[in-house]
Amino acid sequence: MKIAVHSGTLIALVVNFAVFMAVLVKLLYKPLQKILAERRQKISSDLGDAQKAKANWEKKQKESQVLIETTEK
Repeated sequence: MKIAVHSGTLIALVVNFAVFMAVLVKLLYKPLQKILAERRQKISSDLGDAQKAKANWEKKQKESQVLIETTEK
């Protein structure tokens, strides 16, 4: 059982595959990369906000502790 591959068929297959990959990249890969970049940026922003909130909380906690200590005296 021998499979014959003609050069014309092979060229058509290669061209067809290249077109298919170009369409996939344009329709799926680039939009997916954009979505992932936006998500990465949102996560980074949220982490920054969380760090600011934690710093603010620690500052308020220290102020409360100082206030408690001064009222106890």
